[in-house]
Amino acid sequence: MANLPAGLICRSQTGVYYLRRRIPIAVLACYPGKREVVHSLKTKDLAVATTRFRIRDGELAARWSRDAERLRRRSEQFERQPLTPLHHLSDEIVSQICQLQTASSLATDEKRRIEGDYDVHEIREYTERYRDANEGLKTALAIGDMNVLLPLLQQFVHFCGYKLAMPEEDMRRFALSYGHNAVQTNELLLQRYRGEYVPTPASTFNRDTPTLSVVIKAYLERYEKTGKHSMLRKIHAVLPLLLELIGDKPIGLLTQPDLVSFFETVENLPPRWKDVCRQRKITAREVAALGMEGISKGTFDGTYLAVLGPFVRYLNGHWSGHGWTKAWTLDGITYTGNRIDPEFFQGPHTHIL
Repeated sequence: MANLPAGLICRSQTGVYYLRRRIPIAVLACYPGKREVVHSLKTKDLAVATTRFRIRDGELAARWSRDAERLRRRSEQFERQPLTPLHHLSDEIVSQICQLQTASSLATDEKRRIEGDYDVHEIREYTERYRDANEGLKTALAIGDMNVLLPLLQQFVHFCGYKLAMPEEDMRRFALSYGHNAVQTNELLLQRYRGEYVPTPASTFNRDTPTLSVVIKAYLERYEKTGKHSMLRKIHAVLPLLLELIGDKPIGLLTQPDLVSFFETVENLPPRWKDVCRQRKITAREVAALGMEGISKGTFDGTYLAVLGPFVRYLNGHWSGHGWTKAWTLDGITYTGNRIDPEFFQGPHTHIL
């Protein structure tokens, strides 16, 4: 046995020969939860095993070379694009990312199948790979092993054009959801490898959907041409606050609760809240939580509602074909504070700048 080629092993219990190779770092992403591959050569004869080993080892090296090149090209493609940070976790983000993961995996598999790019050896290899991957993923999910789950999630959100910038607890919850979805997706691929019919789902996620900051910038550029300077001052004050409180999400992931949360926070901001932020070095959300006397009804209606109404109409009219789902309405949003006196309502810039 001393003369066996590196990577060819014999199981002492059975006498059967196996190929055993450590997975190169460059393609580890293709083998979630694994560090090496082991293939049975299905023989106890050394000469037969050696021949089969050399064939399979060559095939594996060629496969890894193609995988590494594919991952390199994909990485270069997305390295050129600035990544949008995801600061907040929501059910919509989890659902959209998981849907895209399933849809893109099945679409890639379907494309290769249509083009006749598979062979019998690859199907067998992929079947073994995904079975092993699922075992590793299930173990990681059972114990909450973030060393396995988080890198998989981070790599995929990077592919989508985003980066995780949320609290650790949210990232762990996100990674667990993504891991469960990956197991289900692998099971669907294994069904296809058995020759069963599994349709490729459509994904509503669009990587090119603009973020809120992009839309706000476009709106400001458009409004500056109107010459309405008084309203423009309000817009320059209100929309950056909207971005700060909601986060720079893709507009397709914005929800009505995001808008309601914005107005609930605004209502608890005191007059000259920016001065408080600057003096105490805290955020607007932290100022709102201080329990200070909030803004008046006049400021709420005449500034914040007055700005958001036209902005929502602008979203509905100009961005519905770019991922916007018309998720926002101002119906039912009213002032619930107790400052209805007009003494502080001296123009929007007095209260919000």
